[in-house]
Amino acid sequence: MVTVYAIPSGRAVAAEDIDPAGLYWVDLLHPTEEEIAVSNRRLGLELPTRPEMEEIEPTSRLYVEKDAIFVTATVLANADQADAVTTGPVSFVLTPRFLVTLRYIDNQSFRLFRSRLEGRFPAEAKPAHVFSALLDAIVDRLADILERVGLNCDRLSAEIFQAESADRRADRQTTLLRELLRRTGQNSEILNKIRESLVSLNRLHVYSLEPIRRIGKNSLTTHMKGIGRDVQALTDHAHFLDGKIAFYLDAILGLISIEQNQIIKIFSIAAVIFLPPTVVASMYGMNFKFMPGLETPLGFPLSLVLMLASAVLPYWFFRKKGWI
Repeated sequence: MVTVYAIPSGRAVAAEDIDPAGLYWVDLLHPTEEEIAVSNRRLGLELPTRPEMEEIEPTSRLYVEKDAIFVTATVLANADQADAVTTGPVSFVLTPRFLVTLRYIDNQSFRLFRSRLEGRFPAEAKPAHVFSALLDAIVDRLADILERVGLNCDRLSAEIFQAESADRRADRQTTLLRELLRRTGQNSEILNKIRESLVSLNRLHVYSLEPIRRIGKNSLTTHMKGIGRDVQALTDHAHFLDGKIAFYLDAILGLISIEQNQIIKIFSIAAVIFLPPTVVASMYGMNFKFMPGLETPLGFPLSLVLMLASAVLPYWFFRKKGWI
């Protein structure tokens, strides 16, 4: 789908109504090969292919051809669905007359930006102004997602360290710990995608500054530098949250080890209680002809008392020592 917006009005226009002397933002969302070919002819550009957009080399993502700047960033999508968060490349092509965005993901930043585009820019706005504002919207969206991850980390901290399940059954504890582990992994995955996006945006920002000056957009330098500072601040905060999530993961694994040790402890107590009576019973179960107490009427009660004492005394000793 190809949508064209006039600059500075922000109104969508039909392809046949494009003014040869006008300024436009051309947004290509999930374009077909035919739509890309038509756009290349109309704009006089050679838009990158999808495999070229997905390459990670800076020379494939950041370059200049004639008076056009080609930059590609990794952007988050489906961030409102924790199980479906994904990333995808978005290419920006900036010329004195056009801003072209080429993407294969429907990012919420673009949806919000397009809904508020009409009447947003002053009369002297150029495609570079739309470019910087769009970058600002993407960074703002990343900040919102990062803030949500921080809140999720706070909830995880409260659930991990504040209290444990009132139901001490092993299956209930296992379910609780498994859920905590799943949510920790989810937040870690979202955070990794945010960091990947921030790295690409930082490279894009650094590369775009000088070309924007060269095409006569020095007035945007201050705004672009502000975006760069925001990206760096978000990167630092993402590193901080990454450390917290790693700590929570270690804590959950520690709780799992404690639960496992508790189960082993129960088996150890059972062995302590039942092993000595088993030894006594084994002795009296031997088939020797001459054994002390076999002919005594009180032999059987005495053996029962001996087995009971051999079970109770070790248990009492361990309890006194505080081992169980």
